[in-house]
Amino acid sequence: MYRPLPLESFELNQPVPINIWDPKGTLLLRKGEKITSEQHRGHLMLHGPVVLASDWQAVSYAYTVGPEIFVFSQRSVVVPAL
Repeated sequence: MYRPLPLESFELNQPVPINIWDPKGTLLLRKGEKITSEQHRGHLMLHGPVVLASDWQAVSYAYTVGPEIFVFSQRSVVVPAL
């Protein structure tokens, strides 16, 4: 199942975290490639970009929960001296 993709949520010159497709299933941008300019973003938008719903859910979850997991995993434990 595909879901519309808000391309404005991705920064220019940063790797995209998921594959981007057109509604017919043609790959427009592979995971890890970059949107290089506003013109490039505009060309992608002309194709009505979509993503797999499961991919978008995973990315959305990672952006909301990921920082918390990182903070908790990097927490140092201080043991008082006896």
